[in-house]
Amino acid sequence: MRLEFRLLGPLEVVGHAGPVHTVGRRLPAVLATLLLHANRTVTVGRLAHGVWQDPPGGASSNIRTYVAQLRAAFAAAGQPPSRLLTEAGGYRLAVADGELDVASFEALAQAGEHALRRGDPGAAQDLLQRAKDLWRGEALAGLTAGRLLQAEAARLDWLRLSAMAMWADAALAAGRHEVAVAELARLVSAQPLCEQTWAKLMLALYRCGRRAEALAAYQRAYRLLDQQLGLVPGRPLQQLQRQVLAADPALDP
Repeated sequence: MRLEFRLLGPLEVVGHAGPVHTVGRRLPAVLATLLLHANRTVTVGRLAHGVWQDPPGGASSNIRTYVAQLRAAFAAAGQPPSRLLTEAGGYRLAVADGELDVASFEALAQAGEHALRRGDPGAAQDLLQRAKDLWRGEALAGLTAGRLLQAEAARLDWLRLSAMAMWADAALAAGRHEVAVAELARLVSAQPLCEQTWAKLMLALYRCGRRAEALAAYQRAYRLLDQQLGLVPGRPLQQLQRQVLAADPALDP
């Protein structure tokens, strides 16, 4: 019987009969750590660093208790004992293809990147949109997490921004400049010091006939870089501003 494991937002486990409940502060972190290493043996030490900032002396005993609680939750959802196995050195959670949103997201994002590289922006947009649609908020939102899970959450959120940027690249390549503007505006809010994203936004605005807004975007980027880093925009962004000012035909689609 299949389950849906969702980490791209608050942790959720959904089965045929409804949600599988993983209550408490630490149990969800144990499950999330196992899921992020799905189908691999996860050592007790790694689990402990997924759950606690500084694992306590009795971490191994606590982990055994949490694993037993997970098994009980899976059994109540009709899952076989083979779903969560004890192995030499740790535990392994069996996850089938299509059950884990993180794996689905990474596969779609990679396929979208390949489509973009081979010059098929339409297919890239479709794949990357499906990848983006899997997200329901920040990765692992609301979890009481140790250092390992915090690092994984940051990695996943970075991958989400990367997928958004590729989607915008595909939209620009397909001539869908207005929709690219909307996505790039969200990206510069999330990455206000990324000059490459500002450059893409300026280009999208310019290609929409919004030249004044493109120049205003440059000024916003200039102020942010100056205030936050004490730097001026790099040569590529400065060159783009000059091209926008001159209405350089090289910027046309």
